[in-house]
Amino acid sequence: MACVLFAVLGLLAACTNYPPPPLVSAPPKQHSAAEPTDLDQVVFGVDRFGKGFNPHRIADQSTLTTALATGMLPSVFRPAADGSPQLDRTVMESAEVTSADPFTVSYTIRTDAAWSDGVPVRAEDFLYLRDQMISQPGVVNPEGYRLITDIGTEDGGRVVRVRFAKPYPGWRSLFDNLLPGHILKDAPGGWDSALSDGYPASAGPYMLGSLDRGRGEIMLDRNDRYWARPSGIGHIMIRRSGIDDAVSALRTDDSQLAAVSSDSGTAKALAGLGSTARTVALPRDAVAQIDLRPVGPLADERVRTAVAAALDRTKLIKAGGGDRSARADALTLAPSQPGYRSTMPGDAPGARPAYATVRSKLSSAGYREGSGTWSLPTITVVAAAGTEPYLSIAKEAVSELEKAGIPAKLSTPGAEQLYGSLQAADEKDQAQLLVAPRTTGSDPASALAGWYGCPGNQPGTNTPYPDNPGQVCLRDLQPRIDKVVRGDELLADALPGIEKGIWQRALAIPLFQVTDLLAIRSGIENVGTDPAAVAPFPSAPDWKRSRR
Repeated sequence: MACVLFAVLGLLAACTNYPPPPLVSAPPKQHSAAEPTDLDQVVFGVDRFGKGFNPHRIADQSTLTTALATGMLPSVFRPAADGSPQLDRTVMESAEVTSADPFTVSYTIRTDAAWSDGVPVRAEDFLYLRDQMISQPGVVNPEGYRLITDIGTEDGGRVVRVRFAKPYPGWRSLFDNLLPGHILKDAPGGWDSALSDGYPASAGPYMLGSLDRGRGEIMLDRNDRYWARPSGIGHIMIRRSGIDDAVSALRTDDSQLAAVSSDSGTAKALAGLGSTARTVALPRDAVAQIDLRPVGPLADERVRTAVAAALDRTKLIKAGGGDRSARADALTLAPSQPGYRSTMPGDAPGARPAYATVRSKLSSAGYREGSGTWSLPTITVVAAAGTEPYLSIAKEAVSELEKAGIPAKLSTPGAEQLYGSLQAADEKDQAQLLVAPRTTGSDPASALAGWYGCPGNQPGTNTPYPDNPGQVCLRDLQPRIDKVVRGDELLADALPGIEKGIWQRALAIPLFQVTDLLAIRSGIENVGTDPAAVAPFPSAPDWKRSRR
């Protein structure tokens, strides 16, 4: 669970004559942590900082990225408490289907919605995001954007009309976390690096005050240009800390909130706070998964089946998530999503170790065993450097393959390098077993197509869209996947058959839904804890502190 902070931003200014402002218009203010008696500041602890903060890139997915996006980037829809999409009226006046043929959705942006540099949120933001989502590799759930054939504007870009190639029931999942296109389209590094050190502009209740990677601190300040109701808390300090430091800060009221990765060790440490803080489990929009990419020796289904049969899924789950992990036994829905149920056959490749299957499949593929090692080329298990729980899972996978006599090695490129190169023809064989987050998203049909569907070509061209991370294209299943995306068949009816076909081909082994533990110290009020609404960050404008 596909992916964390507060209100919503504005969209962008298309069709305007505003000159592009500098990437950082003023030197960031310097802050230090507030004293416990400073009731206008909340200190929020997180256990790691990533290399970037773009919420649309798989490489940047993290609790912190979600937090920053929720607090500073505008979305057309936000998840309600039950997970259903709800129009964000701090940004939008309306969003509705206005034509069935061609399928058209019209968006009307509030006249007062604007970025913190004064440029209105307008159609340019929609255009910029769409263009990046259909052209960049390693993005989160691009399927819906690929169905867009045209984006037109009216009223100076305040009204945006989006036309689709076919009916698309999942249209409400699009255009979340809009980015300031008027800045990023001309920024050095653009999509790849412009959000590596925060956000150049905000259209939400908070804006970036300072970011210090060395100290592991990010300060968010109340956005004085925000047009809606101002936030009750003036400053939010996000601080990187290990579990011991996080517990100590909560105990002394140096920190009021903390979100740390769930495992048995962190759960025990937080339980030691007793009545000082309560703990809530919050599943993320991501499932830890092993993708057996059909490249190199794994292009042979027999080899993929043998490799999957050599893995001990229970040990992999324990290595990455501990005893509190939410085991995931399906290939599309995560355990926290409505309608989830297990689709994993008892005899599916990867369900449990099966060394007899390893021997029979590798022998039939023409490989021989000698001195306990198969003649198979070395299998490369890849996880992005510094990313957990994926790195721990990858290390365990290498150990289990070697135990079965399958030569294996671990590769840990940087996240940006990994997800930017998965589609490169000369590097395909460098990532055979990919250990990564499978993002879920608010429209499961689009997530299914984005992870397992054939990408196809851009309309009217021979230019293919970037491949999905797993390099999967199942042409026999594609017509049914298309029907689900169009709404011609219910997802619940189609999933068992579609997922059976994926299981049989040994293309993926889901492990568990990645989960955070949120600790809330007594003395801070109005903290949302509903997982479906990406808690607690959308509730930040309502937070209040009292002395305890």
